Amino acid sequence: RLSFNAEGKPVESRLKPPGTPGAEKTYVTRVLQRDRLQACLLAEVRERYPQVDVQFGVGCSGVDLSGERPLLELCSPPAA
Repeated sequence: RLSFNAEGKPVESRLKPPGTPGAEKTYVTRVLQRDRLQACLLAEVRERYPQVDVQFGVGCSGVDLSGERPLLELCSPPAA
């Protein structure tokens, strides 16, 4: 890791792997690509919450908060 001290000089340090003595964290970071995360979340919503309607190719033009539950106002993008 490269950082800078108070005088503005570069300081290099090596991070110790998680679980080793002196490590900054005890867990391993896992990374999930955004498209895979979106696919997993969509599958979970469709399976667990069939009452939820997911639409693609629309935008949100407003939110109506006057009722018991918020109501989204959707709009289609202009034709290209």
